[in-house]
Amino acid sequence: MIRGMRQLGLWGVMWLAAACAPAFADERPVDRDWRTGVAVAPGATTWMNDHIANKQQLINETAAAQGKTCTDKVAFIGWGIGNGGPGVIIPKTRESYEKAGYSVEPLKGTGATDTVWIVRNQDREAVVLLDSVAGSTIYLSCLTAGTPAADPDKPLYLGVLAGLGLGALLAGLWLGRRVRAPHTATEPQRRGKRLAGLVLAICGALCLVVAAVIAFVI
Repeated sequence: MIRGMRQLGLWGVMWLAAACAPAFADERPVDRDWRTGVAVAPGATTWMNDHIANKQQLINETAAAQGKTCTDKVAFIGWGIGNGGPGVIIPKTRESYEKAGYSVEPLKGTGATDTVWIVRNQDREAVVLLDSVAGSTIYLSCLTAGTPAADPDKPLYLGVLAGLGLGALLAGLWLGRRVRAPHTATEPQRRGKRLAGLVLAICGALCLVVAAVIAFVI
């Protein structure tokens, strides 16, 4: 009874959150669950800007009801009004999971309209909760086993960061070398170029360090 009341209270918070921002205006577009790596139905945005603790508690309790324990690797996603609702979004998202090689085990949720899945592949397992709230559709997930999927955009921004870093480092070293060569520049000009070369080299080195940390640590 107490647990049911807590769930009702959490759904109340979710309803108010969705009602206050049905178009998820402050969020960013997203095309996949970044924890499982699977594409979701079109028109989705992140839903990570508010009531995080309540959403975390809701997905934790949903997983616990299925005998699972959430990790802190969660994803909260929403679709505003006009994206087809659960009748369109849920089948498309399930189809994406199955195409990605996940098994989808549908389970009975605690609410009358919610959809609960346990999705699994050889690398990870997650609990997924979908429902319609105030005309919007929400998606909450948490990993219960395995590690998050790799970011498909990671090679792109790593390449850009590494390219900028290497370019700035080489430009700084080249500028510093030119300052040491005999030429007609005045001493203030030499000092300015030396400082510019040093700044470029430092910025380039920092970019390369950040790229290495993202590539091998994060």
